Amino acid sequence: MLNDLQRQKLRDLSRVLHGDKKDYPSAPNKPLEECIAGMREEYPEMFLTPKDLSERVFMGQPRSGAYARYVRPRGQSPRLIALVTS
Repeated sequence: MLNDLQRQKLRDLSRVLHGDKKDYPSAPNKPLEECIAGMREEYPEMFLTPKDLSERVFMGQPRSGAYARYVRPRGQSPRLIALVTS
């Protein structure tokens, strides 16, 4: 997990303003990307790898077929179940 200082640094960098408007999502936020790249080098255990994703178990079936392990099919998601009222 990130410590408080790291979280604050990411928050600060995600709010880059130029004049009166934000420069994203149309432009990459280079300071933020550089900060994340530095964290990835310093703390590789904090980032998911393709191996981690292949071992991950999702609660609901992912839309992508790339991840085969899940607890319940997409049709059984509570968001898709209509409430019955009498």
